[in-house]
Amino acid sequence: MDRNKIPRAAALAVGYSVAANLIARQLLSLVIEFPPGFLPLTPGPIAVFTLIGTALGGLVFWLMARVMPNPLRPFQVIAWVALVLSVLPNLALMGNPQMAPMPGGTPQAFGVLIVFHVIAGVITIFVLSRMTRE
Repeated sequence: MDRNKIPRAAALAVGYSVAANLIARQLLSLVIEFPPGFLPLTPGPIAVFTLIGTALGGLVFWLMARVMPNPLRPFQVIAWVALVLSVLPNLALMGNPQMAPMPGGTPQAFGVLIVFHVIAGVITIFVLSRMTRE
């Protein structure tokens, strides 16, 4: 593993994830009617929260690479667990949208948010794993 490649790989993971989620939003909006006024499905929050989540993934990988001789496999395990944990609140809100701190959510809307989590998570794990190899 080439630790010097982590910052570039993390930046690309962020960029690819944000772009992919915004493209997915556009495509999904062609077949699904998003609830009006439900802010988490608007482009700004999608981009910001995708950026934050994927950047944190890159930071975790960088920190692990500083203290571990071979952080790739442990990072992948942690990242997959984090991805699963990140969708649990949306799964719960699919079952009871009234529990959400933001108004206007529907079970379908929270399902779409899960799609965005999976897209960003898979891209981030893949890019960080592949682009940091020697």
